[in-house]
Order: sequence, then C-alpha cells, then structure tokens
Amino acid sequence: MGVTKALAMLLMVVFAASLAAENSNDSIFIEDMSVNDVMLFGNTLYENADFKQAAEAYEHILSRGYVSSNLYYNLGNAYFKLRKLGLAILNYERALRLSPNDEDIQFNLTYARSSTIDDIQSTGSIWFKDITHAYLKLFSANGWAWMSLLFISLSVIFWLLFLSNRIIGSATVLVFVATLFLSVVSVLSSFGRKAYDEQRFAILLEQEITVKSAPSLKGEDMFIIHEGTKMELLDVYQEWLKIRLENGNVGWLLESFVEEI
Repeated sequence: MGVTKALAMLLMVVFAASLAAENSNDSIFIEDMSVNDVMLFGNTLYENADFKQAAEAYEHILSRGYVSSNLYYNLGNAYFKLRKLGLAILNYERALRLSPNDEDIQFNLTYARSSTIDDIQSTGSIWFKDITHAYLKLFSANGWAWMSLLFISLSVIFWLLFLSNRIIGSATVLVFVATLFLSVVSVLSSFGRKAYDEQRFAILLEQEITVKSAPSLKGEDMFIIHEGTKMELLDVYQEWLKIRLENGNVGWLLESFVEEI
C-alpha cells in the first residue's frame, strides 16, 4: 500500500514537471509515460481535489488516441467539479455511448442534466422512445438485414411447400403469414437502426446563446438555450449548424458554440 502511494506521488511530481515542460515545447517526460501511468496520476490528482490538473491528465490521454468509457467518465467528473457543465455532460454522453448500461454513468449524467438551466421536455412518450431504442439496439443494421433475409427465405420455403401440396393446411398458411410479417418488421427495423446510428448529437458549451431562424447573425431570434443543452444536428451551412432540441424546436447556431458527442 505504501509503495503504491509513493509511486503515485512520484508520478504527480514527474507529471507536473512534464506539464511545465510542455509550455516550453518540451514534452519528453509526459510522452514517455504510459497511458496507465497518466491515468493513475489523473485519478490521484482527482482524489486530492486538483480537478484542473486531473482534467488535463485525462485530456492528454485522449490526445494520444486512447478512449474508454472509464476515461470519459472520469473526465466528466473532473469537469463537473470544475463547474464546466457543458464539458461534463459531453463526456458523460460519450462514456454512455461506449457503456450504455453503466448505472454510474447514467446516474451522473442524469444528475448533471438536472443542474442545467433549461428544462426541455421531450416530445412524445419517453417510455415509448426508450422501448423503441432498446428494441433497435438488439441487432446492428446489418444484423436486422440478416434477420429479414432469414424470415424471407422461410416464408418462400413454406409458400413453395404449400403450392406443391407437400404441406397443406391452415397452419402452413399461418406460418407463411407470420414469417412474411417478421420479414417486413426486420426490414423496417434495419432501416430504423441505420437511421438511429446516423443521428448526430452535440452539447452546448457556451453559457447562453440565442438560436437563430436562419444561418446568419441577421436571422430572427428564435429561443435561448444554456450550457449543457443537448441537441440533434440536422444540417450544416458554412460555420452554422441546424439543430433540433428534444422538445422539437429547430433553429441555427454557430458551430463553434457546440461540440459533437
């Protein structure tokens, strides 16, 4: 236990020196540290309430091309402690994408969302959307396509058997109708999953912005949103993004105000 703590303290000293070295264009120390060492250092900083340095440690890991739900989760925690709500929610969302069933991530994301200024109610029934998304996630788009191919093949086989008089009866017709129905459902599910996967979302990082009716500063003011608001990205025009909120409101804002999940 004492050796581990001593190692963590040593890493803190080395990493602090490396951060200073980075400012002078000399990052040899930090580059020589393994991802696990930097992660350990960041966790130690977080435990010692040095949330700014902890966030920098986690961001450095990301800059090296390493991602994980745990890394995004820790980074979200650090930003939440720094009261950077937008960045906290952004990283919780990224963590949840990698580990959608993680209860800790779900809880922290829900808590962070409850801290936002805007109370944007989703259109439609939330439970219905949750069930639909859970259903679509049963298979990938290709998985649903293979399922449809399977049911189509079965329906063709039963229909041919019926026509050849090898199997006759209402049961055969019912099986044919059932497999045909499942074929249609699987095809629609494949397209639905593809559309779900292609959805793009972003988080507002600015404290407050006014959404415009057109991709121009001269556009009419539509509504105001605040830091941490989640939005769907619909279109892009030059440096402007067309967005839709969970309540259905649509408008334009500058791309620099948000970061995609």
